[in-house]
Amino acid sequence: VQDNLELAGPTLTVDQNQVSWQFAKDATLLVDKNIEVSNSGSGELNWSASTSVPWLTISPITGTTSANITLTADPAAIANGTALSGTVIISAPPTDGQPAQSVTVTVGLAKDINAYTYSGTSPDFSLYMPTLMR
Repeated sequence: VQDNLELAGPTLTVDQNQVSWQFAKDATLLVDKNIEVSNSGSGELNWSASTSVPWLTISPITGTTSANITLTADPAAIANGTALSGTVIISAPPTDGQPAQSVTVTVGLAKDINAYTYSGTSPDFSLYMPTLMR
């Protein structure tokens, strides 16, 4: 089958749009997670990545076409009992008649936060936690 479809030019895509970390009390070890940046269109795609949150670093911050970006969370940068969120912006400049593109990845970091803490005798209720599926 021949379709004669033309690809739209470079199209910025990422393999996930949300990343989060949960750390124990007094945690200090850096932890990495990867996001794959790719071009689901045609041609060459140049991109850059940035964040404004001080507890997160990104490497590499620029690239061409497909690559893995490593996000490194630093739990030592926040106090125990804290939950924070921020964003990573991955952008591609306009090229070959294509508009500028950007993808936002939501990032979250929690340290010494429990969904449920209990001590004592058996409670008179049940706790149901939601299940999220993708």
